[in-house]
Amino acid sequence: FFFVQTMVMRFFCMGFCLLAVMVPSWSAYEFFHSSLNETSPTQAIHKHLLVTSLGAAQISVQPAAEGFGTWRTKMGTGVFVNESNPNTIVTGLSPGVNAFLYMAVADNSTAVSEFRVIKVDPPLATRNTSTNSSSHPLAAPSGAATVGSWRIIEGTGTIVDTLNPRTHVDGLSPGDNVFDWVTFELHNVEVHTRVILNRKDVDDCSPDPCQNGGTCTDGVNSHTCACPARYSGNNCETSLGTGQ
Repeated sequence: FFFVQTMVMRFFCMGFCLLAVMVPSWSAYEFFHSSLNETSPTQAIHKHLLVTSLGAAQISVQPAAEGFGTWRTKMGTGVFVNESNPNTIVTGLSPGVNAFLYMAVADNSTAVSEFRVIKVDPPLATRNTSTNSSSHPLAAPSGAATVGSWRIIEGTGTIVDTLNPRTHVDGLSPGDNVFDWVTFELHNVEVHTRVILNRKDVDDCSPDPCQNGGTCTDGVNSHTCACPARYSGNNCETSLGTGQ
């Protein structure tokens, strides 16, 4: 009987010790998975990044995490290039908010960081305008916030006032010139509205600028005149005289 009692006590002690070792791991595991659904400001560091027309983004933990950690998706979609690297690339982003959590365990403590990627593609509103001029008014679409700034996305242009939603732009190149009016919401989330100014390449030989029988050749915002004998000048306007 004494032998049986001793063995029972040994098994009881071994089970208790094993449970004591496993409890911290279970707690960290449960804490991490509960944080996937609800993360308080004291448990997470929120980061925000705007991605336009891209399905991938570089994500990182700031400040740098100590110990071993792993990335998990909290909201939206994403595929991690290396889920155990605190600085990695995530692909397969969905339009809108994609939130990712990084949990690092070190010295019996757990730190959870949250990184949000906001994919805005296409812009929330787009205004498309055609013009024959290299200069044109530049106005944000109706409903856009009044505090923001202009960015040149494609083409060329010199914006008179980059902080004014209703301004003017000079130096438009032929074709599409794309401008985004960028405003900010809570947590510095960027919101883009887009204006496309399509400058048509007009026929610079209509009406014909060449004089005295010159032949006009159309160019991009320019023309050239092939002058007959005894005439010169940009538009063949100068007579060289009968003796030339």
